[in-house]
Amino acid sequence: MPHSAPASEFVCLSANANRDQGDWQRSGASSSEEDLRVDITGLPEGYTYDHARRAICIVNRRGAEPLCGPLRVAISLRNPAGTARAVVIEYLDIEDRRRTLVIAAGDLVRSASDVAAQLAERGLAVMGTPSQLVRLLRQWIPARDGWLATEAGWITVPGQRAYQLPNGSILCASKQRMPVIGLKDGAHAENTVSGSLEGWRNGVAALARGNPLAMFTISAALAGAILEPLGVEGGGYNVHGGTSSGKTTVLMAAQSVFGPPDDMMQWHATESAFEAAARSAKDGAMIVDEIPTRDRGVTKAIGRVLYMLANGTGKKRSNMRLADVRPADWRTMLLTSAEASLTEIHAAAGLDMPEGLTVRLADIRAKSWVYGGFAEIHGYDSPASFSDALKSMARRDYGHAGPAFLKRLIAAEHAGEGDKLRQLYVMILSDLQQKISTGLDRPLEGPETRVLRRFAAVSLAGQIASRWGIVAWTPQEMRNATAEIANRWLAQRRQQLAQPSAEVIGRIRDYLSQHMDRFADLGAGTFDAGVHDGWYDAETIALSTEVFAEIMQPMAARTAARELLAKGALIPGGEAQSLQQRRSPRIDPNRGREYWVRKAAVGLDACSGRQDN
Repeated sequence: MPHSAPASEFVCLSANANRDQGDWQRSGASSSEEDLRVDITGLPEGYTYDHARRAICIVNRRGAEPLCGPLRVAISLRNPAGTARAVVIEYLDIEDRRRTLVIAAGDLVRSASDVAAQLAERGLAVMGTPSQLVRLLRQWIPARDGWLATEAGWITVPGQRAYQLPNGSILCASKQRMPVIGLKDGAHAENTVSGSLEGWRNGVAALARGNPLAMFTISAALAGAILEPLGVEGGGYNVHGGTSSGKTTVLMAAQSVFGPPDDMMQWHATESAFEAAARSAKDGAMIVDEIPTRDRGVTKAIGRVLYMLANGTGKKRSNMRLADVRPADWRTMLLTSAEASLTEIHAAAGLDMPEGLTVRLADIRAKSWVYGGFAEIHGYDSPASFSDALKSMARRDYGHAGPAFLKRLIAAEHAGEGDKLRQLYVMILSDLQQKISTGLDRPLEGPETRVLRRFAAVSLAGQIASRWGIVAWTPQEMRNATAEIANRWLAQRRQQLAQPSAEVIGRIRDYLSQHMDRFADLGAGTFDAGVHDGWYDAETIALSTEVFAEIMQPMAARTAARELLAKGALIPGGEAQSLQQRRSPRIDPNRGREYWVRKAAVGLDACSGRQDN
């Protein structure tokens, strides 16, 4: 592999692209409030505007009857494919505030009541009937055309590229004759931002600095937007570890990039709900907290959902006419957390891990640094207090970093720097592959290379966010963090896929040699589940499931147990799906789970800790 350029020689995108925030289009409506109040033009025949009553009136034989407050149908919209249409309605609400609402053309035909209700709920005075109001809207011919964005993410229209945020706001590089407007325009969620970008950078991003996992998850949230320009497939990462490992904290930091950190999706939702959420996160980040690992039925269903989310394609359906409907698709960066790796989760449910899922969702072990998921706690008293501070800062300032990153990204593309972005990505990928390949016992395999492409995209996002002043770390720190995490991922993957055989028995033997005092001799003493790691008798050594999993890390406990069973070293019991035993109520009223290993197979005299010859 050719050597890539040193970090200091990496080609860079412009650091001051689009400083003028006034050029940013956030809505297609351009008329002033005063224009709308006094100059409602384009009314269809049979309608008039009464300035005294400040109402649009229907003109009939009885005179002019009030229909609604001041409004106009300002823009006619269609999507680039010509398969969807809508109109932009501008109006003054009853508090005299200028408002806009986008209504799909199909809604104007299907339900007059719903359309009238939407406008009334948003403050338009409606004096006539819903059918009368919608008749006016359908007859009104707008003087202006625009482009309709029907889903979140990137929109390509003649002459420009735009991006629709999950809240419906549209970002594009400049205003043009035909604006880009989304169906959610005029109904933006008010709670998607809090604080400021500076506050987020000096708080969340500053605490993330020096912590590879937090830097990586934040950059992954940003990287969802560059997958499509780079041509990199979607997928993501599962941050796994026990309680208080910091995995939820780093996901909350990532969630704060685009919105409230407490708005992370939970796994207790239907498959259809996940599909809808993935569509809303298209070309962005989808963050889901805590995969349940102790309910086999739930785990089986989650396996299907994970594969669907990572694969980027929803279910195929048919409409009311029984015609096939094209499945929804998306390209997103998925971040999730769990107490165990995906391989272990599938094994515990009696499922084989699909090869495609191992490529699309990479496992990252949270407890890999001196403070679990953290390498640096920036002077706080404990990892717990540091974690609390990071979460508090994420709740104070959020929703600014993602839009700021996208504005710079769109401006760079608009300025013709898209090729520079792709060149920089190629160099980062080459540099990462070279670092990862050093010291490997065998070359990188095809699936591993595919995952490293996504690692490189995350690194790129973190580096250009640094250059654009959005985050608090340096590009070099981002490269180092990515390489460290990628190395840990690859080592874990190869160990999990390797045949354990003698290695499993060797790990158990080594652990017992060092920690025999943690095991109770049932023939000579009493077992205490709160004190002992397990117990032994004349023929058997029992290890608690927690200790067994710890011994085998990063190998999946289920994989190791199967290997022991195949070698005749494991004594299977009633827990057939997991190869685990339940403790006798005589020694443990709670009947905790454990693995029974034949003492002779380990080759160790458990009573003395002496290896047999």
